[in-house]
Amino acid sequence: MNRIATAVCMVGLLAASANATNIAFWHFDDQTNLGTSLYRINPLGTTDAKTEYSKDIGTGAAEISVWGDADVSEGNLVGTNGVASGSTDNNFGSFQGNTLNDIRDPQNAGGSLSIIGTSNNSHYFLIELDDAIQNCVLSYATRGTATGYDTHTLDYSTDNGATWHARESHAANKTATWAVHTVAFGDVFNQTSGHESNLIRMTVSGATGTSGNNRFDNILVTGTIVPEPAALALLAFGGLFLRRRRA
Repeated sequence: MNRIATAVCMVGLLAASANATNIAFWHFDDQTNLGTSLYRINPLGTTDAKTEYSKDIGTGAAEISVWGDADVSEGNLVGTNGVASGSTDNNFGSFQGNTLNDIRDPQNAGGSLSIIGTSNNSHYFLIELDDAIQNCVLSYATRGTATGYDTHTLDYSTDNGATWHARESHAANKTATWAVHTVAFGDVFNQTSGHESNLIRMTVSGATGTSGNNRFDNILVTGTIVPEPAALALLAFGGLFLRRRRA
């Protein structure tokens, strides 16, 4: 009985030690001025070299995907990731960010993921989570313009985008003042893991102008990473071994 109790305690210790308060954080500060107010977000690459933006900080494995693609596990924003010259209409890239929801010390306003124009109505970017997560919470800072998107819709998938479930639809912040929005996903991701298995889809809609925009900054995913079964078994075995040596 003592050995069983020890194993249970060790499993509990492993779960506690796996606590990853900040699983993934994106600050959008790595950017390049291409000649207009809309900058390029470097980790997202270019039209000729599209990439996923791996988290900047955090103990989990996670990416943001924005590029249009036939694959349901990719984003579908319209644009070129900043512009070298001319208009920023119907595009995406980086406008000035802010320090709200910034977990760094020191904080840095830096850039933001800025989605622009009517061509991006009903388009989305994805947050791809590779880990099983308990008590998952998404938070982000956001602001917008009068002709920008008026609705943010969040859905989630636990099967790499084959099936989507509605989580929340809310009015976007269409002012020049940044605000933080928080969405609790609870334990919907606690039994699935693997590359891009767990997805959060952020869809914007309702823009009335080609230069209207919403900005997203300091996107943060928090929660507790669920240990892999093999790791649990290994620590439980180790607990039994230690118990035997002490006996």
